[in-house]
Amino acid sequence: MSETRRVLNVLIAGHAQHGKSSLIHAICGVFPDNLDFELIRGTTVTLKVIEFALNKKNLIINFLDSPGHADFKGAIALGLSFADLLILVIAGNEGFQARTYWLYQKANEMNVPIIIAATKMDLRNANTEIIEEELKKLNPNKFFPILKTSAKLVSGIDELINKISIYTKIRTNVNENLSFIILGYEYKKGFGEILNIGLISGTIENNWITDKIKIRHLLSMDGKLLNKATEGQIVKVSLNVNADFDLGTIYRKGKFLPTSFSGALSEIKPRKEFFITIDDPTRFKIGIDTLEKLKKVIPSFDFYVNSGTISVLVLGDLQFEFIKKNLEELIEFQITGSKIKGIITINSISEAKFGTAHVRIVPRCENSLTISRGINELTEPKLIDILGVSVARQAFHIDGLHVTIYSGKNEEDVAQAIAKAIEKTKLIKIIPFQDVIVKVENQHDLFPIIEKYGIEVLHQDINQNFFLQIKIDSFELFFNSLMKISNGTADISLFRFDKEDLVLAVDPGTRHFGFCLMEQGELPS
Repeated sequence: MSETRRVLNVLIAGHAQHGKSSLIHAICGVFPDNLDFELIRGTTVTLKVIEFALNKKNLIINFLDSPGHADFKGAIALGLSFADLLILVIAGNEGFQARTYWLYQKANEMNVPIIIAATKMDLRNANTEIIEEELKKLNPNKFFPILKTSAKLVSGIDELINKISIYTKIRTNVNENLSFIILGYEYKKGFGEILNIGLISGTIENNWITDKIKIRHLLSMDGKLLNKATEGQIVKVSLNVNADFDLGTIYRKGKFLPTSFSGALSEIKPRKEFFITIDDPTRFKIGIDTLEKLKKVIPSFDFYVNSGTISVLVLGDLQFEFIKKNLEELIEFQITGSKIKGIITINSISEAKFGTAHVRIVPRCENSLTISRGINELTEPKLIDILGVSVARQAFHIDGLHVTIYSGKNEEDVAQAIAKAIEKTKLIKIIPFQDVIVKVENQHDLFPIIEKYGIEVLHQDINQNFFLQIKIDSFELFFNSLMKISNGTADISLFRFDKEDLVLAVDPGTRHFGFCLMEQGELPS
């Protein structure tokens, strides 16, 4: 019997246009981008898995190729959720950029080891000194290997592969209960819809995993039928039902857990809302079906229907452009407007009971869903609590809410009790008062600091004038960075809210103040 191969899951990530996909091509001989939008735009949209075998070292490397653009950051977070190792791609001619800082921070928070791949080293102005200097600023006591590479000249590739192969991931949960994360979907002739899953723990076989869901087929990434797979492997599975799970959903203890409550993906929230109308009922259904399918392609976007209008919630304009292009290939529709997403919550505290469940809900003025158990709110929430809150959140599209669950023996009762409590209130949208709204003129290179400080772009015109929403605790750092990159020439001015029809509110959970706009009396369907 041959020795079981080691498996290493390696995320390739970095700032946009820093050469991630080209690096994958140089290593594996496969260019990962395959969607028309990706090839035309030259930007990766989805998380790709490319299996690479090092037979001499008895090693399988699953390369996870990720987007670089901020609008597709959900796919990066998805890759981080299952990565054993991060190859942080930094162009030698540009150094650290917005996404680089975020990736560095997240990988360290999640204890994911980092190798720096300095790309485009064939360019005359490329060097690793700017990378080394920034790493010293971020953490002078920590060493990160930097490998110089050029996909164009195919140089430094062998050295990078050798460096990767040294790393090992000790698998300690092989004998634990089965758990896995959904990394992607695809269609395979003869099998139908296939899920790409990463095994977090345990062993998977062709068997029932819930009372209704069965693994019909188990395949390797190259399509070979398998009898079983274990912790650390990425495999393909076909189910006996049509799956409607979001990317990043985790299976554990017979339940599918949503992405809303934990992990890097839970922190990626839609920032903008576009409104679409489709007059023809048949085309309307096609539009809804298409949006459902796109949720299996890119994470971190959502949609709901309200009074016949489809509200599409996205991270930014490029993500919406991808969605729009896919819709345009099938139907005619109208975009009737767009606005900043804001934070949807309730306008008052409410309680309700249903079956075995008794709950109390409190509005939150920040994009956060929190849960507690018991009268004293000291008990950790149960799995049924998380699932019940998730169902209610998806039904009402609420962003900010705290739920205290006094009792409840199953997720259905918990979800129904929360729904009844919400129906006693009204939904409101909040524009946080603690944020500063500014207009920046005559500055073209804002995006690195926009991403670095988590700033929302409210509007950008063709003359590169920006309206920005900035957290008050980041404003001074933003201002100093802006003056530095512009040599003091950027024009900045505060932008006043039109405060008509705005209601001042307080979040009892965090004591944050906010301007609340009463959006609608009816709840979205």
